[in-house]
Amino acid sequence: MTTNEGSGKPRKFALLQNVPNPFSDFTEIRFRLPQKCMVKINIHDKNDRLIRVLITKEIDAGDYTVIWDGKTNDEQSIPAGIYYLKMTAADFEKKRKLVLIR
Repeated sequence: MTTNEGSGKPRKFALLQNVPNPFSDFTEIRFRLPQKCMVKINIHDKNDRLIRVLITKEIDAGDYTVIWDGKTNDEQSIPAGIYYLKMTAADFEKKRKLVLIR
C-alpha cells in the first residue's frame, strides 16, 4: 500500500474505480480517508465468497493506493470473470465491480 502525500487531507471517504478495468496482471485500487479509522478492503466473487483480503487495519487520514494481482489469499491465480471490491471504513461502505481478463 502506498500513500499519496502532499494532496492534503481528503474531505470525505472515497473508493475510486480500479485502474485499469478490465485488467489482466494487476490493478490499482485508490481510496481516500478523511480521518484515521479501521479500514477493510476485500475482493469477493459474484456469489459474495471472499477471494482476497487486501487491507484490514487502522490507517491515518490520506489518499492511498493498493495493488491487487488477481490472486487469492493463498496466492492462487483466479479465473477471468467479474469480481467485487468492497471497502468499509467507519460508517462508509462502498462496492465496485472489477473485471479480470486472462
